[in-house]
Amino acid sequence: MPQLDAVVVHTRPPHSPHSPPLSSRIGSLGLAPLLACTPAVSDSQEGGTGDPATSTTAPDGSETGGASLVGDDSDSTDSTDTTDDADTTDDAETSSDGAHTGPEIEVTVDGTPMASGDLVEAPQVVGVGQTGAPILVTIGNIGDQSLELDGVTLTERGAQDFLLDQRRLASSLAPGESTDVAVTFAPQTGGEKSVAIGIATNDPDDSAFVVHLAGTETTPNLWRQLQPLASPSHRSHVGLVGLDDGRVFLLGGRQPGQSDALDDTWVFDVQASMWTDLTETAGELPRCGHALVALDEETILLFGGSGTADFADASGDTWILDTVTGTWSELVTRTSPPPRFFHAMAGHEGNVWVFGGLTPAFETLGDLWMLDAVTSDWSEVPLPVMPTPRFSAAMAHDGSDTMVLHAGVLGDFSISAETWTFDLSAPGATLSPAESAGRSLHGLVRLTGGSMVTFGGLVPGTPPFEDTRAYDPGADAWSELGAPGPSARYAHGLASVGQHKLILFGGTEVSSGVVHGDTWEYVGPQ
Repeated sequence: MPQLDAVVVHTRPPHSPHSPPLSSRIGSLGLAPLLACTPAVSDSQEGGTGDPATSTTAPDGSETGGASLVGDDSDSTDSTDTTDDADTTDDAETSSDGAHTGPEIEVTVDGTPMASGDLVEAPQVVGVGQTGAPILVTIGNIGDQSLELDGVTLTERGAQDFLLDQRRLASSLAPGESTDVAVTFAPQTGGEKSVAIGIATNDPDDSAFVVHLAGTETTPNLWRQLQPLASPSHRSHVGLVGLDDGRVFLLGGRQPGQSDALDDTWVFDVQASMWTDLTETAGELPRCGHALVALDEETILLFGGSGTADFADASGDTWILDTVTGTWSELVTRTSPPPRFFHAMAGHEGNVWVFGGLTPAFETLGDLWMLDAVTSDWSEVPLPVMPTPRFSAAMAHDGSDTMVLHAGVLGDFSISAETWTFDLSAPGATLSPAESAGRSLHGLVRLTGGSMVTFGGLVPGTPPFEDTRAYDPGADAWSELGAPGPSARYAHGLASVGQHKLILFGGTEVSSGVVHGDTWEYVGPQ
């Protein structure tokens, strides 16, 4: 049985809102191992676990009645007319002896008193498909009139990962009485989870009492293959980006034996483990070797890439996906980075940075560009010290004022093992002394706690990579996480989706050249 550690309460300030894209030149350039794609296709879909059984019992139904409030019966000796006085007392009153007049809710979580809006940390680690220890929520009436309960609900993104047992919930509490419900962590998907417990009553001050429950998480440092009923076709060099609301968007890629880049757009609902094809609404946008960044929960930006699977061309256009309507539209800017593919790109608070890549003439780039969130225009960012030109590197933002660039292929086609950090508050680039394993076509994403995670990648002529590694920007250090997971691959999609986890899709197996169409979930380390 999972253990429930001590409950820690974080009280919110009064009245604060509740946080609720080769030509014949490939061989001569030495790019064949990086761009080759054999006709082999993997049809295996391994692993996966079933969803846990869930059930919710509703409370006994009864009509909610509003109790009348007791007024102030004291006689006034002041001769001033007190009728229609603007400085009236609050609806919920306290009598002269300190007793609460009217209905008054009192809530405890596992015996700890709560105020509405409090955040409760109740640490539990529970595997997907299992259940944790019940958390008891007790509701009492410390007023002098009947407290009517309209029900208890679970809301916010993690609600589906919790069970609510209301079998003992009363619909009405006389003064001094109490009732309770049990909330049990039963995760259907991995990651750090939280939920809001809402209690509706006729208490005039706290009619919508809310407690936020956090600290629950699934087994850390764990890969798990997902089993969606439908899925995008097998592909590599795919564009993938995640949102903190649990959605992952996919665009394009390349398949063996095809001359054009794929042009479809998909969205993956992480909680429901379901892919949905948006192409009919979004329109066809053929692209591979491109990059995607989320500007916010409703906007995704695409820059560069190639419209052909042999990377015979490259684009320098910018496109925006409206995640609400599911439609692509071109963002026309006054200036733009030169056309490229295999570039690195990262974003933060609507700003987007692009570094390096390959030109249509297969020249290696080493320039840095930024799209400004306010002006919606690109500008080149010259720095006194810059990383060596490269392509197929990975880049991520730490959520504060630092951007990290990792590894990639240099102009002489050697593989870099460097880690560069860009200080965005005082623009400059610094080569980190942190040791890492060189690679390309791997991806780098930031998890909830600030650490950055990479998986797999390619170094021609070396054993395949199937490792999961983390970079800590604060400590400036890399570590091997030792988490068994997907088969060794490169040119896959990697995307962070909040809840301290990421989603992986597709890619090319290093040893056999098999192209995958599988979906994996990884929960980060503690």
